[in-house]
Amino acid sequence: MSLSHPKPRESSRAPRLGWIVRVATFAAVVVGLYVLLRASALDVPRLRAGFGGMGVLAMVVGTVGALGVASLQSLRWWFVARPLLGIRYRDALAAILVANFFNVMLPARAGDALRVDDLSRRSGASRATLFGTELVDFLADKSGWLSACALVLFTGAPPTWMYRALIGMASMVIVVVLLAFLLRNRLLAAARRPDGWRGRLAAGLTVNRPGRLAVAALVVAAGPWLLETPILWEVARASGLHLSILQAFTVLTALNAATVVPTPGGVGPNEAASSATLLSFGIPPERAVLFALVYHATQLVPNLLAGGLLLLSRRSVASRRDATVLGPSAIS
Repeated sequence: MSLSHPKPRESSRAPRLGWIVRVATFAAVVVGLYVLLRASALDVPRLRAGFGGMGVLAMVVGTVGALGVASLQSLRWWFVARPLLGIRYRDALAAILVANFFNVMLPARAGDALRVDDLSRRSGASRATLFGTELVDFLADKSGWLSACALVLFTGAPPTWMYRALIGMASMVIVVVLLAFLLRNRLLAAARRPDGWRGRLAAGLTVNRPGRLAVAALVVAAGPWLLETPILWEVARASGLHLSILQAFTVLTALNAATVVPTPGGVGPNEAASSATLLSFGIPPERAVLFALVYHATQLVPNLLAGGLLLLSRRSVASRRDATVLGPSAIS
């Protein structure tokens, strides 16, 4: 009899905790949207006018494009992590969207670290091993920029700084490839002894074969860049800004480079970098700043909402599962 009393309290506590988490997540989404609006240099009526001036087509293209880019980023990460985790693509997509949600809310892309921690707890894989695959995914993303840039360069001549960026990125990739080739035997030997963090990290770095890595870096990783470039171009065109495909790719490169500044969601540095690039193309300052702000919002808000909804549904399912498990035990 004495053992039966705590059980119902645990049973009722699990759904209550789930509701607390859901309310807290919803509040975080609202606060995040408010911070995005307050962090901008434009007031709310002016921002509303900017959205209205862009037109429905631009907003739809930007929103759908943001989810499409997240889908291709998930495909890249799934391709890299599948030999280690064996997860389904839809699970990889959910993990990326939830990570993007926290990347909007927290600085320094902390959502990626939270994703590693979550996957480690759910899959049993070592955090060091998962960080190894994250490093491979990061390098694949930058290599994908190289192959995408090589294709876009056929459409025209880029600004001078793009050549410097191309040389710098190519140099980094070459150095990494050479180091990987020289250290491959040591990494493989360390991966066979996963008794320390170095061995587990090496296992994550070497889980993909060289041929699979080449496909990930040069083909799969180019997808997000090649998809977002025409999306940005179309949103700009619908907003009355006439950019070439190469110019759109240049703006995309600038706003991605600005993410090295660790602000939540890249708010601030992203707008500054893309506005400065648009100014160099002769776009008036007022229109450049407004476009940079509104386009960034079309990329952040869908990820914020999709990741928040997935997080809410995950907590809801977990609460129902806990309540189901605790219920019969309380009766017994």
